[in-house]
Amino acid sequence: MAIYGSISAIGYGIDMATFLILTNAADFGLVTSNVLSKILSAGFSFSAHRRFTFPQVDSSGRGDQIIKYFLLHVRQQNTEQISDKFCHCRR
Repeated sequence: MAIYGSISAIGYGIDMATFLILTNAADFGLVTSNVLSKILSAGFSFSAHRRFTFPQVDSSGRGDQIIKYFLLHVRQQNTEQISDKFCHCRR
C-alpha cells in the first residue's frame, strides 16, 4: 500500500508541476497545459505501477493495458469535471 501511495503522490506532483510550468513559464493555455500534464503523469503512473506495484513477469498484453489505463484515466477526469459542475449548480 505504501508503494501505491508513493507512486500516486509522485504522479500528482508531476501533474501539478507540469501544469504550473506550462501555464506560467511556457505560456501554454490552461486546457493545453492540463491535457499535457495529465498525459505525462498518467504515463509515469502507468509505468511505475506496472513495474513496482503490480509487477508483470512477461510483457505480453502491454499495449492493451496501456489503452485500458489511459481510457480509465480519461473517464475519471471526465467524471470529476461533471461532478464539479453538478456541485456548483446546487450551491
